[in-house]
Amino acid sequence: MLIVIGAAALYWFGLANRQPTPTYIKTELPTIKTIKHTISTSGILELQDVMHIGSIQAGMVQDLCVTENQRVKKGQLLAIIYTGKSDTDVEANQHALERAQKELTYQKAYFERQKALYQAGQLAKDAYEKVVKKYAEAVEDVAIAKAQLRKSALEYESTFIRAPSDGIVVGVFATKGMVANDISNITLFDLAQDITKMKATLDIDESEIGHVKVGETVSLTPNCYPDLHITGTVTNVSFTPKSNNPTGLSSAADSSAQNYKATVEVDNGAMLLRPSMIVNATILVKKVRKVLSLNGMAFTVNPIILKKIAQKLHYTIKPIPLPQRQQLRKANQSTRFVWTLANDQLLQKAIVVGMTDNMYWEVLSGLDATDMVVVDTEEPNEMDAFYQQWFRGAL
Repeated sequence: MLIVIGAAALYWFGLANRQPTPTYIKTELPTIKTIKHTISTSGILELQDVMHIGSIQAGMVQDLCVTENQRVKKGQLLAIIYTGKSDTDVEANQHALERAQKELTYQKAYFERQKALYQAGQLAKDAYEKVVKKYAEAVEDVAIAKAQLRKSALEYESTFIRAPSDGIVVGVFATKGMVANDISNITLFDLAQDITKMKATLDIDESEIGHVKVGETVSLTPNCYPDLHITGTVTNVSFTPKSNNPTGLSSAADSSAQNYKATVEVDNGAMLLRPSMIVNATILVKKVRKVLSLNGMAFTVNPIILKKIAQKLHYTIKPIPLPQRQQLRKANQSTRFVWTLANDQLLQKAIVVGMTDNMYWEVLSGLDATDMVVVDTEEPNEMDAFYQQWFRGAL
């Protein structure tokens, strides 16, 4: 009686703990898919055609006439620079011009009288030539005085900072009392002609720059508007690398930090975007439609584990000899090797692949849509086999 109860307990215990028969091989059929090759990156938004306005005169900011976001017309006064001289140079040169003009009037009249005497033979030639010289000098003095007056007038006028065109003031960096230096190129104002036209400057890693071309489609998503998707095109790709190294020094040690700038034009007609906003971007490099594709996991199958599985399941396994694999790969760098399963036989095949989206690969040759391709394996657990035999023996 006790023996029967013990046997029954072992039987039910074995049923309760019995695991389903493991599936050591996972296979998939190649599928028809649309594959996109994309590059993910990020960048910042900037306004197009921004004018950085400074002062060509050294002095102090005396007055500010505009505020940020104010619309201005061409020639409108933005600020006044005090140079310590005001318009005194203009006044001095104006008086100098008036004096030169009076001298010219006298020299002209004197020249006419002396000319008549010379023509009448009553004046020596040497004396006449001196009169001519004085008259010519008076003419030149007037020209010089006019030029100096025009120069001082331009210098004085340049102390009044004016808008070079119609637009909107997007940045005011000047403050009253601030020193404007004509040497250090200090920006006092930023003026944008059209804030509905922006550009996104994207950072492209060195490893990806070879795929980025002018005209490629880009999808942009601002961080502050995660549901907003903006479509644009690449308009420019820089040739000069920009280093992420804050020292600005480039070396072999930090070559991985190099990136390039790509520019994308952005329409800001809805006026939602602002300069310096961060955007995430996806660049569509290439797209192929309805092609035979294969799960990329097929290229990661371990042939050693697959051999163990074949022995476990009593399958035939036929790999491609190594010299032949090397020759095929040398002939075409796009050659990859996969395993197919059919009629209890594991057969290694060489295929040629094309584009990838990092999950699926375009199959150009070497596979049919009916080929069952191994994409994953599970190494046999010898302890599972031991326990199963022990329970069967106990019963």
